[in-house]
Amino acid sequence: MNNRYNGHQGGFGGGHRPSLADELNELERVKDVMTLKTTYVDEAYRIFREQNPPITRTKLRSIYNMLLEAIADETDNHSDTLLTGTVMGLKMFRVRMVYDAGRDKSVKQFLQASSLLGFLKSIDTDKEKLSVYCKYFEALVAYHRFMHPKDD
Repeated sequence: MNNRYNGHQGGFGGGHRPSLADELNELERVKDVMTLKTTYVDEAYRIFREQNPPITRTKLRSIYNMLLEAIADETDNHSDTLLTGTVMGLKMFRVRMVYDAGRDKSVKQFLQASSLLGFLKSIDTDKEKLSVYCKYFEALVAYHRFMHPKDD
């Protein structure tokens, strides 16, 4: 019997497949972005060296540009906390990444490998955490470009 709501998988093997809710919970499990403060470059390199998620440069740049749009107003903010509009923009950015992960398996694999959703959830309103997150994302883009020069 195949029950897609509780995650049980019918057919050969009778194995247990995580439910979609479990998969989303794992993608969004909060991880402290400050753990990347001094290691974000090495972590980005490790992801593309060891796991090499198959996301295309076009899709990665599209997601990165959404992040840049969400934080655009922060350049004039001299506070230690993020502007309300930026916080809302980051929430919409999170929703968009989840949507893209649901549509495109390569995005989902990339988000699993990079923990971008979990790190994003840890930012809250902290400007320094956002800075570390952006540097990590930039490193991911750079290593993808280096390791896939003929992509797209």
